Amino acid sequence: MMNNHMKNKFNLDFGIALLGILGLLMIGISLSVYLVQNFMPYWSKITLGGGLLLSVIYAGYNWKPILMMFQSKSFFSSSHTVAMALIVLGILCLINYLGYRHHKRIDLTKGGQYSLSFQTHQLLKKLPSDLKIVAFYSKKDNPYYSEVDALLKNYASSSPRVRVQMVDPEKNPGMAREYEARDGQTILEFEGRRKTLAGYDERDLSANILQLLHPEKNKVYFLAGHGEASLEDEDKLGYSQVKLELGKENYIPEALTLSSNTTLPADMSILVIAGPKTPLFPRELKLLQDYIHQGGRMLVMVNPLSESLSDLLKPLGVEPQNNVIVDPSSTLIGADAFSVVIGQYPANNITRGIAMTVFPYSRSLSPVTTSSELPGLQPLLVTGQNSWGETSLKSKTAQYDEGQDEHGPLVLGVSWETDPSSTLGADTDKIQPVSRLIIVGNDVFASNQMLSIGGNRDFFLNSINWLTGNSDSLGIRAKETQDRQMTLTSVQSRLMSLISLILMPGLLIGLSVFVWIRRR
Repeated sequence: MMNNHMKNKFNLDFGIALLGILGLLMIGISLSVYLVQNFMPYWSKITLGGGLLLSVIYAGYNWKPILMMFQSKSFFSSSHTVAMALIVLGILCLINYLGYRHHKRIDLTKGGQYSLSFQTHQLLKKLPSDLKIVAFYSKKDNPYYSEVDALLKNYASSSPRVRVQMVDPEKNPGMAREYEARDGQTILEFEGRRKTLAGYDERDLSANILQLLHPEKNKVYFLAGHGEASLEDEDKLGYSQVKLELGKENYIPEALTLSSNTTLPADMSILVIAGPKTPLFPRELKLLQDYIHQGGRMLVMVNPLSESLSDLLKPLGVEPQNNVIVDPSSTLIGADAFSVVIGQYPANNITRGIAMTVFPYSRSLSPVTTSSELPGLQPLLVTGQNSWGETSLKSKTAQYDEGQDEHGPLVLGVSWETDPSSTLGADTDKIQPVSRLIIVGNDVFASNQMLSIGGNRDFFLNSINWLTGNSDSLGIRAKETQDRQMTLTSVQSRLMSLISLILMPGLLIGLSVFVWIRRR
């Protein structure tokens, strides 16, 4: 009789326990459906009601054990543990709050993906007055809201003169009308001037800030008429990307044909000679040599397969050698030994901070020791110890020949700066304060195919900025934004939230409760 009574009580306790577990399961299913779908269907409401009813039945049947659990010593020891956990959680929340208020971060991503570039930092440090940035992005509908918000916080933390504001045009349509802005636009205000841009990356933002700081635009002329690379050419060896990049740096690039001009344009800030394939005429040579002696600024890029610039450069103190630079120990993966990679540079502001530059098929440069009109040439690009200047290109393979090929290091690029008034016979009424010149034994590095590789773009634009004397724009620019978004539906987003915020923590809590029950 006693055994039957105990057996019946065990069966009843076991059945009530199953009802309690089933009730919790039904409540969990109902709440999960609500979190994922953002609404509760009729069947889910019934399930929730049934789960609550079963849970109440379980609690009513086991009210004495539950009450004893709250009065036991083990509960108080467990409460102490819970209290300590809450204290630790509070400390972590406080640290997180302080971190939010004081926006300091360490970016460990490759290439500093979430940090501002060196050039942007330099630009913001030298702001003469306050810069206001107002970004109109819908928090609900615009997928770039979080990205722009994080970017603007970086700008605000880099300079006390930068004030940023994120505005939701749906919630604040009056402000959107005031600025005449729509969703996805950013407004820049500086010293009474205003610019509107639709870009959402650092490059666009910094380029427009630079244009606000320096509203005047410098003209960069590219010599044409001798087979040079064209600014309009969109093929892999063209310079259409250079044209776009110069526009972002607040320059106006234009082609210049000297055959129909007897003088150089008066508004020319820089002249770029990009690898002419045919020789320049004597009158053109005279114009260019007079220009550089009168404070001109010139970037000369030598075509490795042409002797067209020898007559221009030799009187200036530089002679392109009749070779092609080879460096088997410093090339890109998959490229031949003629594509030279330079990763170390002589100390100068132009290449400061640039990790590497790539120059396919280049000629070395040597100073003219017999008669140099330009003393003080400084090496700008120098190849490694294992490089040499290959003079025999009859086969695709290159081999160093002692006594015939010049062994490295070799000079691939030079810079020069001097006071033109010190030149004998200079016309002091026509000269500018400083003459500057950069010569590179390669013209392909700035082509559409090569400009985005390594630090080629930074090197080219830094050269232009150094020639114009715009030291504020020297440095490493922001990299191209890569779209790495994972597009999710609202259901998928809530499902991920459910898994990460409820399911995984719930499993850990469940395991902890199971271990606690087993130990009891």
